[in-house]
Amino acid sequence: MDAQYQQIAREIVAMCPAPFAHATLEASLGDGFSKVALTCVDAGGEHKSVPVSALAASNIDDALVELREAWPTKPPFSTCTFTLSPDGTFKFDVGYGD
Repeated sequence: MDAQYQQIAREIVAMCPAPFAHATLEASLGDGFSKVALTCVDAGGEHKSVPVSALAASNIDDALVELREAWPTKPPFSTCTFTLSPDGTFKFDVGYGD
């Protein structure tokens, strides 16, 4: 699963203006669709919503689908939040919807 986390991190870094204090990607996943939203926070604490290109959304969706398929619990998660720090550390939280 490391490759999928790394892919998501690369996409976030490519979209966030540097330098950033942290970035948060929120995603909702369903059968055949996903929605993603990215917020980057600068060193001053200002939050900026960043548009996610179609290519980046597709790459993120591919990584998330692979993570869901390998997820240890069933049913797999339906929402997730990926919070990335500039040093490459991240937090990945999941949610289970109806």
